[in-house]
Amino acid sequence: MNAAELRAARRELDSERVASALAACLEEWRGPDSHWVEHLCAGQKLFSPANLRRGLALGLVGWNHGAIIDWLHRERPPEAAAPELTATIVAGSIPTNAFALVAAPLLAGSAVFAHVPSEDPYTLPLLHESLAAVAPDVGRALQVGDARSVLAECDAIVAEGRDTTLQSIRAQLPSSVLFVGYGHKLSLAAIGADADPEDAARRVALDIALYDGRGCLSPAYVLIEERDHGHAQRFCELLSRELEELERAIPRGSVSDAEHMLLRELRTRWVLSGVQQLLPAARGTDWAVALQASGALAPAPGILRNVPVVPITSGQHLEQWVAQLAPELSTLAHAGWRTPENALASMALRAGGSRVCALGHMQRPPLGWRHDGRGAIEVLLRYLDVESSSSELV
Repeated sequence: MNAAELRAARRELDSERVASALAACLEEWRGPDSHWVEHLCAGQKLFSPANLRRGLALGLVGWNHGAIIDWLHRERPPEAAAPELTATIVAGSIPTNAFALVAAPLLAGSAVFAHVPSEDPYTLPLLHESLAAVAPDVGRALQVGDARSVLAECDAIVAEGRDTTLQSIRAQLPSSVLFVGYGHKLSLAAIGADADPEDAARRVALDIALYDGRGCLSPAYVLIEERDHGHAQRFCELLSRELEELERAIPRGSVSDAEHMLLRELRTRWVLSGVQQLLPAARGTDWAVALQASGALAPAPGILRNVPVVPITSGQHLEQWVAQLAPELSTLAHAGWRTPENALASMALRAGGSRVCALGHMQRPPLGWRHDGRGAIEVLLRYLDVESSSSELV
């Protein structure tokens, strides 16, 4: 389907119709033993099937018709105008992220050409197929493939990726094309002294294991407020036990030779930065917990289920840590802090964060969350101010 056909298909739709179609499509993905999920598990090799099933089962909770309508009404006033054709360049490998990146411009009122990322050539084609199956008219307003062939014909570009990649894309576009870029971000898990250590370890282990730490919502650091000597070490042992159990329940997926090298380099950097304990010490790279010594240099952020645990002393220390992540913070997950939640939110907002959530919920944001602090529908819209023609000259 070419750009002109996509534009024509879009003109036959309204946002309420798109909302109903998306809800029916996501219901198919969310259902028990969804054949769409099974097709995805059979095709892609980046994540283990168990990880995909668990991630989608948790991530799509609440992504129903009511949530879609709420999102639509919150961000899509009737008087706004949407781009006729939006190219969406999906760079990551998290299925729910791809769903949201496609849903937002469709709900805005735009036809969408979605670029299929090389590391996950399955999610977007299956999403398109499932949407077309429940609503052929809406399916005609979506095309998936290599978006580079249609960039010059689009009215808006939504792209995610490295900051340098976004700059390169933007430099190629005329100023008249709306560009929305989602760059590099990282997230933080912070555990206060009042948290139950076993419960916190179980929750943060799930945040680490889901999607193998490949997304910006995975904890790059785990901070723990020490309430007595040895508290952080005991927590690391609990976290290690939980990660080992999750390795059996939702095994890590494939890792390239280059990624294995990155993991070895990461562990070396941790040791140089003052690691106190590395668990497991003499096993593979499937997962690791690195306890940093108090007062040591800031560790390198974790990747691929390998995460540093940093002891801190107070809410003020937490605020300092959050501030140093500006402007790259995405999500701050927390448990057990005496600091009020609105104060935690203020910390995150000042550091560029766009989400504060409970520990254990990092990988399952609600539909319509303000990714990078912007409404994903609203940012695509254009508004018109109409002044009264009866105004008299003064």
